[in-house]
Amino acid sequence: MSEQKNSLIERIKNNSTLQKIKSIKNIEIIIAVIVCVVAIGIYLISGLGKGVGKSTANESEQCSELEQIISNIKGVGKTKVYITYQGEIENREDNDNYFGSSSKEDKEIIGVIVVSEGAGNPDAEIKILKAVQTATGVALDKIKIFEMGEGS
Repeated sequence: MSEQKNSLIERIKNNSTLQKIKSIKNIEIIIAVIVCVVAIGIYLISGLGKGVGKSTANESEQCSELEQIISNIKGVGKTKVYITYQGEIENREDNDNYFGSSSKEDKEIIGVIVVSEGAGNPDAEIKILKAVQTATGVALDKIKIFEMGEGS
């Protein structure tokens, strides 16, 4: 067994391809860079890096759906919705990215802003509050409603 092992080791040492690789200057650095690039690629492709530097489709869809629901309420009119998630403010400061860098799917909603044409009407405001609270589960004091300016 040790004779086969020694024979195999000798063949590896005498391999011309291996000798050529060993003769390349800084081969360890080149290999380390290649390994790092492959690791980063796998990280990004595997989904571990999902949400890095961009908002998730889920939060965008959530805002759009809420806008559509609220806009269909009688007396409300055109509406825009903005949702803030736990940890988002810190991410915004670190990344200069409104939605931060982490996925919001598993984060708690800490505030909702609704800008609506009908927000000046108290009845419409109450309907908007109830709709947002029902759809998101956010406490009423975390929902702020503003009247949309002209030309918006």
